[in-house]
Amino acid sequence: MLAADKLSFESFRNEVLNDFYVACLSREASLLGRKEVLTGKAKFGIFGDGKEVVQVALAKFFQPGDFRSGYYRDQTWMFASGVGTIQQFFAQLYADSNQDHDPFSAGRQMVGHYVTANTDENGEWKNLTAQKNVAAEIIQQIFIKNKWGNSWRNGIYNFHHYHSNTHEVLGVATGEARVCFGGEQGEVLALAAGDVAILPAGTGHKCEWASDDFLVVGAYPEGRDYDICRGDPAEHDRAVARIAGVPLPKKDPVFGGDGVVVWQAR
Repeated sequence: MLAADKLSFESFRNEVLNDFYVACLSREASLLGRKEVLTGKAKFGIFGDGKEVVQVALAKFFQPGDFRSGYYRDQTWMFASGVGTIQQFFAQLYADSNQDHDPFSAGRQMVGHYVTANTDENGEWKNLTAQKNVAAEIIQQIFIKNKWGNSWRNGIYNFHHYHSNTHEVLGVATGEARVCFGGEQGEVLALAAGDVAILPAGTGHKCEWASDDFLVVGAYPEGRDYDICRGDPAEHDRAVARIAGVPLPKKDPVFGGDGVVVWQAR
């Protein structure tokens, strides 16, 4: 290292103080955000308190051209990387539909879901080597573009369940898994990064096994809310009635209006 490249004491002190400020800011955002959710003033939220120091450190190695496959709790990383601000964080928490306030999803996604655009306002590819990118959010952005919202990032439950009030799309961002589709007598299929599973309302699914890095982006047509049904006989008749009333999606979640998925009313 050249002498001119060495960090001066003043620069080191300022860097440490800024890191401490970002960590404290993120911790307070988590505490306040959780309070707002639990008192009914904001929608669903999962926060990143307890992970501030490691994420400040990660941000120092996150460079333009890199891709991040993130999770709900990565707000400190995004604050420290300059990808997101505290104002945008709370705009997303309160579902602010003004895209100037929440540029990631205009209030359509759960808090902590960051999106970096791959194309400009003319639909041309941006120079991804010149910006910090987020991998899971690329899948999410595609779903949002095609009007599939209310998305989340997580794994798949390890018990049989289905949604009676909406269709669902699952896009695998990282890792691999074996998932049973169709209930207890269904078929187990292997999923890996890049795969997309589209589940009509009422389709049972359960994760039988997953790698440690398995991460899925889920979304619903028109951002519909979703229930979780587990096959209780007492709920069967009501669930069947709800399934019959679920409207057909207006667009394919991946390919839009010209997609390969053809939905037909039965």
